[in-house]
Amino acid sequence: MMEDSDQNLVYALRAIQEPQLRETEEFHKWIGIPENRELFLDLMACKEATMRENMGNKSNRA
Repeated sequence: MMEDSDQNLVYALRAIQEPQLRETEEFHKWIGIPENRELFLDLMACKEATMRENMGNKSNRA
């Protein structure tokens, strides 16, 4: 299991980019650790906010 914070960050980013990874046993074990869950959810929230912002910027240009 990954314990290093850099490895956890890389793993969380991979899980965001590759949704099928979230279906694995490894991910379920990893996300069961509170710090990992918090990291993953924070990164997902940032991704969603960025996507909303980008969509807003595109509609403002039209």
